[in-house]
Amino acid sequence: MKLKKFSFLILMIVIIILLAAGCSTDRTEKIALLEIETLLQNSKRARQLEAELVDIGQRLEEEYLEKEAGLSPEEGKEELDQISQEYLDNKQRLESSLNEELYEAIREVAEEEGISIVLYKESVYFGGEDITEKVINKLDERFVEKGESDNG
Repeated sequence: MKLKKFSFLILMIVIIILLAAGCSTDRTEKIALLEIETLLQNSKRARQLEAELVDIGQRLEEEYLEKEAGLSPEEGKEELDQISQEYLDNKQRLESSLNEELYEAIREVAEEEGISIVLYKESVYFGGEDITEKVINKLDERFVEKGESDNG
């Protein structure tokens, strides 16, 4: 008899927990998607940072070519290593800058649109709202505002 009461009590507790869990999910999560390749190709800010990196690479290459003739093979390798490291440092700096700006743009769009989760579109088979254009606009809008305040 005690076993039946105990089983009934456990069953009632489980039912109450399941009902409570079902009731507490009133808020639905809004999921958005971001297509990073499209963003990198269409964002003025991303293209500007890419152009800056290309300019740095060209400048470093020109510097090396000017020095190359007067260097021994060992010095040439050492100089090339230094230039490669400088290029990589600049690349990392620019990528970090883009990542920070991109994070802020995504965060702002997510807050404005009531989005709780943003995923890369490439990893999702179905569902979600594509916010790529909104993020591109926000990123470029912030770039223009920053550029105007830096120049003016």
